Amino acid sequence: MEQILVRGTLGDCFCAALKLNKNENFHILHYTIHKQFYNRIKEIYSIFPNIKGVEFVEFMYPEVKEISGIPEKGMTWFPKLNLPYIPISPDESYIVICPHAGREDMMARKIDRDSIRKMIEMLYPIRVVMLGTDKQYKHIRCYENLIGETSITEVMSIITVSYTHLRAHETSLHLV
Repeated sequence: MEQILVRGTLGDCFCAALKLNKNENFHILHYTIHKQFYNRIKEIYSIFPNIKGVEFVEFMYPEVKEISGIPEKGMTWFPKLNLPYIPISPDESYIVICPHAGREDMMARKIDRDSIRKMIEMLYPIRVVMLGTDKQYKHIRCYENLIGETSITEVMSIITVSYTHLRAHETSLHLV
């Protein structure tokens, strides 16, 4: 089984896994300084059956082949993945808003709460589903507010069948 080095966070991990989505098995050595994302990174790799193991490393191994998380021409963007089914609405016609992306600090990419409320009002009667982890958005009223209630694979499943989604950063787009 070939060892592959990948570095970065969620979007990088997903793009690298797409590149490795082949008929051979891999063991990932993943480098990131963002330890708070370890479980989510493992969860993303878990939906690719040919990735047999993930190990987080503290430094780069120059002798190990590295696959970058940068998208490349010819990648298969929408492979069949084993995602959980999360029923949101009977006809699956809804829009997802992901108001926060990335780090949990002052430099994070966010859409302010008033803008979110205005978007929901403008979109009415279209159903709006909110996803993410930042609890400041938990009490915004919409069709389904799932802030803090979903795993990364559930988010992928919900976004995949939505009409479209609006986001604070392209991270959630990497995942569909």
